[in-house]
Amino acid sequence: MKSFPWPEHQGLNQQLSHLHDQLLDLAQGEKGPLKDMLEKLFQRRGKFLRGGFCLLAGWFTAENPQKVASAAMALEAFHLATLIHDDIIDGALSRRGAKTIHYLYGLREAVLLGDFLYSRALLEITPLLESRQEQDFCRSILQICRQEIQQSLSCKPNWSLREHKRRTAGKTAALFTLSLHSGAQVSNASEPIAQQLRRFGYNLGMAFQFIDDILDYSPRLNTGKQPYQDIQNGLTNLPLILCEIQDPRIKEKLDQALQRGKKNYILKILNQLQGLEIAKTMAEKYTRRAYKELDDLPEGEARELLLETANNCLHRNF
Repeated sequence: MKSFPWPEHQGLNQQLSHLHDQLLDLAQGEKGPLKDMLEKLFQRRGKFLRGGFCLLAGWFTAENPQKVASAAMALEAFHLATLIHDDIIDGALSRRGAKTIHYLYGLREAVLLGDFLYSRALLEITPLLESRQEQDFCRSILQICRQEIQQSLSCKPNWSLREHKRRTAGKTAALFTLSLHSGAQVSNASEPIAQQLRRFGYNLGMAFQFIDDILDYSPRLNTGKQPYQDIQNGLTNLPLILCEIQDPRIKEKLDQALQRGKKNYILKILNQLQGLEIAKTMAEKYTRRAYKELDDLPEGEARELLLETANNCLHRNF
């Protein structure tokens, strides 16, 4: 069965289904409340973007498919850990229509479950990598965790464009990069291919997050997320940052509107200063860069599937 954002492809669909089975098997290996929590978490089958990108990166050589599958499972487990912690930080009660883990089981238990998944991900993937690759992987994980901490502890409701790009690079783009690069490394891809996939993942991740920022203002779309979530949390995202650049005089009023959750005023400013349109232009710039990296990869099924998947990710309805 086709599942967004993946193309209809029997071999890929089978691998994604196997990825889901691996996660369910991980839960079966535990006991008691931990097993119950993991089963509840894994039964909500997500898009498997990070694990899927790892799998497709392995298609360029088709070597070590079992190891690539294990790496994909580890990356999905790590991603789920970040989502659990994000939901706690944001105070979210639901994610894509389902109750969040901390809502169901409590804050302490959810934090510990996230920690367990972080640890399990490292346990699964580090034996698959050579010493230098293992160090690179751990540095990437450290970068993502550092960025999570910095964002959580920041007392500012907003930040500059430079800071927003840095945070996006350290979270969404970093995990996309890690997924594609890990798949290439575990499958013994050449260094040029591994680096091209790494750059593709970075640019794709930047564009993907910027589009998510835009879609926060699209309540009629079936994105699986609550609209205006950033406004409700008092956070600036890309369209609002661009408005402040267009007219610095509105910064103080915009800050106050964010703190008070004044949605209508914020939407008015976005329309007046074309914040959404300019944000789309920035997302398109990173999209073009991602496609350029794909153009330089070897022709074949792997490249075509990555291209179609990227198209589905980056051309969601605005």
